[in-house]
Amino acid sequence: MAAFFYEYKYTHPKVLPSYDRFQLDNYGEVCEYKKRINNVTRVYEQCPIVMVGRNVIYYDDEISIAEKVKYIKKNGYAGLELLDMTADDFTGNCGKGKFPLMKAVLAECGKP
Repeated sequence: MAAFFYEYKYTHPKVLPSYDRFQLDNYGEVCEYKKRINNVTRVYEQCPIVMVGRNVIYYDDEISIAEKVKYIKKNGYAGLELLDMTADDFTGNCGKGKFPLMKAVLAECGKP
């Protein structure tokens, strides 16, 4: 199973024609953006969604990443592929130290 340490947006005009494209490069930037708003919704495997005006941001955080690791362990999958470490918060901007997503993966992997 692959985990993408970056946000994604609906940009296809036929899917969500009234939403603008919003570009963030890593989880640290998502945290900076979230400091200005307080309306995070969680769906499915606790994946957070933030909507501000015409901007829709889907991303992984420590909770959703931990849920993915639990799912992998529960179903006996061979492993987890982490595709882009530079999309984690490598500056510590989220207030949880550097690389909080990777730390969440490692913490959950260490649990029985």
